[in-house]
Amino acid sequence: RFYTLALIGTNKVGFYGLVNHDFRYAVSPCKRGLGIGLSLIKDALKKHRFSSAKISKYNLASIECFKKAGFYIEESTDNCPHEYVIARIIN
Repeated sequence: RFYTLALIGTNKVGFYGLVNHDFRYAVSPCKRGLGIGLSLIKDALKKHRFSSAKISKYNLASIECFKKAGFYIEESTDNCPHEYVIARIIN
């Protein structure tokens, strides 16, 4: 398990990490809409091997961010609860 912080100056504005092969990221609410989430996803793709992520189907901003990063969205499967969708990288 590890986390990488996003900083603006010395202010923490977001993070990403992999926990048990599960990608997670978040952006400070006051800094959303500035492209920080997209930058976090792109940085993680460069530095770490992951090809999919589980996203709450209600988190529309995150779904759009993954699409911009080159992922496509598919409906949940039996292995994933129905309140989630799966983002998979486009090859």
